[in-house]
Amino acid sequence: GSAQVVCVTSNISNANVDIAPGGTLKIESGCILSIQNFNNFNGMLINNGTLIAGNINFGNGGTLINNNQTTFNGTPNFNGTGTITNNTGAVIIHNATFTLSNASTINNNGTIVSMSGDVSANQNTTINNYGRFEVRNGNFNSNGTLNNNGFFKVNNFINFNGGNVNNNCRLIVGNGFNNASVFVNDGLVWVTNTSTGKIQNNAGSWMNTARGMVRGHDFHNNAPLSGSGAFYFTGDTRQQSTFTGSYNHPDSFIKFYDASLAAPQVSGSFFDFGVQGTKVMRPATMIPADTSSFNGICAQQTFEITPLPLQLIVFRAVSVSKDIVLSWETAKEINTRSFEVEYSTNGSDWSAIGSIAATGNAAGKYQNT
Repeated sequence: GSAQVVCVTSNISNANVDIAPGGTLKIESGCILSIQNFNNFNGMLINNGTLIAGNINFGNGGTLINNNQTTFNGTPNFNGTGTITNNTGAVIIHNATFTLSNASTINNNGTIVSMSGDVSANQNTTINNYGRFEVRNGNFNSNGTLNNNGFFKVNNFINFNGGNVNNNCRLIVGNGFNNASVFVNDGLVWVTNTSTGKIQNNAGSWMNTARGMVRGHDFHNNAPLSGSGAFYFTGDTRQQSTFTGSYNHPDSFIKFYDASLAAPQVSGSFFDFGVQGTKVMRPATMIPADTSSFNGICAQQTFEITPLPLQLIVFRAVSVSKDIVLSWETAKEINTRSFEVEYSTNGSDWSAIGSIAATGNAAGKYQNT
């Protein structure tokens, strides 16, 4: 209810939860809350333990503060303006598509990983990333604001369809990068596919700072680009808009290096197609930047985390006579060997009491007494 604080101090499975405006639900450390339906999320949820959420509907004022482990097995719906804050050391896993909408905000200082489907951010939304944000099996599509001060990695495509993007650290993409936003690059942009990876500046604008570095296979510039910094490509390069350095001294010109340039369409151009622009130079050689060589700008975001190789959908702990019966189900497993069962009397010190063999690479149902 309103203005109430409810604490979860033991494991709860398949719960149906509502939080009214002003209400707070707190999951204590060491506890697991599995939510089947979270229909009216208008208050605050503070997770210090483990949260497993199926259907969750953020209303106006719905706020999730994650301090440990949260897994979304369903698609969160932002029916109102919500906020997700993922603190340092905390992990959020998305096992379904995710769309941020209704002027909602994500503040990430930990790790957020989308395991399946696209991640989208609609107009007037904001993502502030100071940690690690990954989209492993989909695209990232945005019309909102992205402020990246950490490690932002998308294995397929990034599509900035509008809005504002400020990259101050590492923006790593697998197959392609399409920009139609107001884009400011003060970090590293790298499309890693060495045969087809393409960066396209299609609309909006691109401002590259003196320490901004860009790397990929193909580069097609179809919208205004200005500033300084370094661009390194190995494939087809096309300059079909304005490409203008912001500084008069040659040392601060835009440095553009097409490693495969042989016979440009326009004699003397630094591009395969089109002219090189203004206050642009081609250095004699260039060593492309990578995530390691860019440590000097944002070394604190070098951590890596690998989510659990399974999707947990049910976990129950039931008292039967003098025993505790544990049961759990997985929707999928990836090279999972076993589940280790541990026991504690104080929630801090744990002792192993059993091991249950996993199915390995399929869904499973398990029980331990």
